[in-house]
Amino acid sequence: MKAAQLDQYQTKFMLTVRDVEKPKLADNEVLIKVRYAAINPLDNLIGTGAVRTLQGATPPFTMGSELSGTIEAVSSGINAFRPGDQVYARLPLPRIGSFAEYVAVDQDVIDKVPEEFSMRTASAMPQVGLLAYQGLTDELAMQAGQTLFLSDATDNLAAVVIPMASAMGVTVITVGTGETKQHALNLGAKQVIDPGSTNFWEVLSNIDAVMESTGSDQVAHEMEILKRGGTLLSIVAGPDALLAANHDLSFWQRVTQSVRGREMDYKAKKLGINYRFIFTSADGYELSKISAMVKSHTMTPRVDPTSFSLDRINDALNYARGGLCQGSVIIKVAP
Repeated sequence: MKAAQLDQYQTKFMLTVRDVEKPKLADNEVLIKVRYAAINPLDNLIGTGAVRTLQGATPPFTMGSELSGTIEAVSSGINAFRPGDQVYARLPLPRIGSFAEYVAVDQDVIDKVPEEFSMRTASAMPQVGLLAYQGLTDELAMQAGQTLFLSDATDNLAAVVIPMASAMGVTVITVGTGETKQHALNLGAKQVIDPGSTNFWEVLSNIDAVMESTGSDQVAHEMEILKRGGTLLSIVAGPDALLAANHDLSFWQRVTQSVRGREMDYKAKKLGINYRFIFTSADGYELSKISAMVKSHTMTPRVDPTSFSLDRINDALNYARGGLCQGSVIIKVAP
């Protein structure tokens, strides 16, 4: 089968499409024929080597962390899924490989594609959906009546976090202009601040939590608007010491990982707030909860209309890096 593999970690890494052996099933696994695979920020962390200690893999290996596809075979004893089922998944970090024609994956990390989604759209939902769900529930423990500030209303995270948080009774405030502002309000945001006329840090205070996805120089201002004991949750700024400690890493690996977020930990402590970095976990049970939410709320990931085949994987990666895409960049792996 064809697979796009990483041969070495690089800042602007490139992949090689080559023929590799079709995966064999282990206990509790299903074999998925990949229809679509989405490029997401996790791929960049993997390809540059930023999470190599968490991943525990050495190149060459097949890249790609989320997909939609059709189950072709199941191992004995599996009853929840059967050949022909259309499923989607965020693959576990040590077992990534969605940029390939087939992937074998534990049944505990997949779920059936919601009827509301096309297979193409579904491929872009697992990572951002789990990021939103785990961020709001596991990391921030948001409760009805609390207030969340979202750093960017234009990205894929906002398209899922805003309706998900609103459904939980959380008040969402973000920034945006024009069509972006109206779209955020339509999704359920209670307030959208125009950054061209108003600095959010001059009008906001006592915020319970911030979800930060920009990595910009405004992080300091985002910390300032939090109430004492509040939490800034980042997906880009770097792992905090707690995340490093919670992943069963060796002493030196914990030191290496925590250094990246040490500056953020220090700044947060001075302000009496908390800093957390989220690294999503593959989880079919939580994905099923997201699937249920899709049925009852307007929750659709943004997908760029440009089409790429597996053979054009490097063109797709460069396009995603360029910052002009209108959502997740999708690889069409099979008809």
